[in-house]
Amino acid sequence: MAILASVTIVTIVTMSTQQVYAPRECPGCSEFKKLTDLFEKNVIDKSSADQNKIELFRNLVAQFEKNIIESADTIFNEGSINSSDPGNSSFFDSVMKIFPNDETIKVLLEDYRSAVKKILCTTCEDK
Repeated sequence: MAILASVTIVTIVTMSTQQVYAPRECPGCSEFKKLTDLFEKNVIDKSSADQNKIELFRNLVAQFEKNIIESADTIFNEGSINSSDPGNSSFFDSVMKIFPNDETIKVLLEDYRSAVKKILCTTCEDK
């Protein structure tokens, strides 16, 4: 009986927690994640940077992706990009600081920025 009660309590707590922390409906999130993963892979494959710069780049990409996903309600549901605006150059400037004067990375970054804008900004005029 005690085991059944324990299992029931664990199930209820688990279900409650999952409902609270379950990801919201995010129509562009999976596309954004796939795009970001591909961008990260392409930059790493094309870069001749040392491992420290690659690790710095990976952390920067992970933080950018996290910021976008955490802002998904505002971005995807309200059509507003706000502080996670892919037009905001801080992420993109930081990438170029890691890989200065690398034209290949610059092209990959410009393509990524454009694709992110298309995914995130359904109301932007200059997609």
